[in-house]
Amino acid sequence: MPAGTPVELGIEDASWTAVVAGQEPDPESSEIVVVTLEGAGGPVCGDECDLVPVTGESLLNSRIITQATVSGVVAPSAALLSAADGTVSVIDDEGVTHEVTVLASAQGMSVIEGAAAGLRVRVPADAGAAG
Repeated sequence: MPAGTPVELGIEDASWTAVVAGQEPDPESSEIVVVTLEGAGGPVCGDECDLVPVTGESLLNSRIITQATVSGVVAPSAALLSAADGTVSVIDDEGVTHEVTVLASAQGMSVIEGAAAGLRVRVPADAGAAG
């Protein structure tokens, strides 16, 4: 887990968000990695630290966020046209270019901002193709 990876933790009815600050192998075990977490400007548990016992073992539910959930318009990645200046766009069925922002991509599909839901786009994205 690279530094900055978000982690959600919980105990009883409380839940907290932290980020990975670092990790290193445990010098006493080849199977354990010690992960250091940090909260946003204070302890990870905030004002609810009394929920975590100070003696003995404590098990907290945790979830590592490898990819944040995104929502938006989904388009085939093949419909995306990247320009030399770093902008990304789609071309509609009438040949009009719409600049978009890619929020996430997986399995040949991309979640984008900047294009209306239902917009018909060219696949593959080819700026020179006739509409």
